[in-house]
Amino acid sequence: MKRIWKITLYISLGLSSFLFFFYLTFPYEILKETIVLNASEASGLNISIHKIRPGFLMGIKGSSVQIGTSSGNKIRLRQADVNLSFLSFFVGEARFHIELEDEQQGTFDLNIGFSLTDLIKGQSPLWPSSVVLDAREFLFGDIVDFLLKQQSESPEANPLLQPLLESIDLDGRMNANINLSINSADLNNSSGSAEVRLTNLIIRSRNSNLPIPDQMFSKAIIMAKLNKGVLSVDQSSGFVSQDLSVGIGGKIIQKPQLAKSDLDFQVPVKLGPPLQEQFGIILDTMAQRQTKGAVEISISGALVPGPHISFL
Repeated sequence: MKRIWKITLYISLGLSSFLFFFYLTFPYEILKETIVLNASEASGLNISIHKIRPGFLMGIKGSSVQIGTSSGNKIRLRQADVNLSFLSFFVGEARFHIELEDEQQGTFDLNIGFSLTDLIKGQSPLWPSSVVLDAREFLFGDIVDFLLKQQSESPEANPLLQPLLESIDLDGRMNANINLSINSADLNNSSGSAEVRLTNLIIRSRNSNLPIPDQMFSKAIIMAKLNKGVLSVDQSSGFVSQDLSVGIGGKIIQKPQLAKSDLDFQVPVKLGPPLQEQFGIILDTMAQRQTKGAVEISISGALVPGPHISFL
């Protein structure tokens, strides 16, 4: 028996040493070029990474990451780490850890877990079984600007909203704490909470044809709780600036097929005179009536194929 333990120990030690040195001597420069080339071709974006190095256990760390478009719109990150946790396999999950650090050292730390059973079955669409996010003073403006710009260039973009999407310039910091456990097999076991606060939030117009004052937000918060399969957004959630007020309240009722989950949200919107002058006609057109800059948007129905949106 002692001999078997010794043999097992030597084999384990040899295998561990091999994996350790392979991990350290892996050609990460070639890997970097491969990732950049394939990701750029697949996405149609200009992606650059200054350096790639190994992450803990199973992962990679990229420093000075830039993602841009041909029009010059860019996301800049001081560091981006992606890891797959081996230990999560023992609890029936494949858990991915994504950590971003902006150029001013704000952090965005996201853990997403997927059920190993669902992965093995090839379930589609694949929904996460857990989501944990911790963001601290993270500069999110570049990312939002980038996404809005991409949306404005989409052939499916609403022509009424396209000029607005192109002109928005957003700054601010995100502080967030999200912890959700999603159980599609037993809805009563789905639980968690979410709190997202945006501080120093400012929205500007880059378009001289949209001469609107900078919107400085005194309130930008989303608070929600997940209990027994129902995600309820607190009525205190919303966004308030000197010329804009947007409230958020309602719930998502989880279904066994998560794509069929039901939404029931009310979003009251009120524009002050400067914004009403520029965007009042958009509200009137979407609501098909004269709104005088104030409308309540109702969003209801299943996530897929898409909820029904009405203007009250």
